[in-house]
Amino acid sequence: MSDDPKLIIVIVINLSMSLLCLYVAWQLKKWGRKLRAAADAVTAAERNTYKVLHNAPKSIYKGEVGINKLRVRYQRLGELYQQLEFQLQQIRQVLVLLSLAQKILLPEFLRSTILLSGKAKGKNLSQEGRKQTRTAYPFGGKSRSRNKKRFLGFRF
Repeated sequence: MSDDPKLIIVIVINLSMSLLCLYVAWQLKKWGRKLRAAADAVTAAERNTYKVLHNAPKSIYKGEVGINKLRVRYQRLGELYQQLEFQLQQIRQVLVLLSLAQKILLPEFLRSTILLSGKAKGKNLSQEGRKQTRTAYPFGGKSRSRNKKRFLGFRF
């Protein structure tokens, strides 16, 4: 073999370039594996996302339809509630009027029906007791039956 220095330099440079290319190939292979693993992970995530979400538009549409139905029902219930509130207000007004009429007319009604029928607190009154009950004013003073007053067309 000859000991030519140029040849040795060419061989060393050739060997260095070969080792450098081997190292770059090895690094590229490692990066390729990492990229392949990342691509597989992204693909798996995309598949799983598709499995979960491919029926989403149908479900979202069903939800929208259900929400719209609930809105309509809620609106109807609101209208019904307003109607019932109005009816309740009318019933309260009638009850107030009945209470007022009861306060005005019930004492006369009690004297004319209950006490005149002969039954006061479970007792059967005789004719004399009926007369006394009819003429006696329960709160003292003169009898109402003798001294009747008029208010809004009613006697009491």
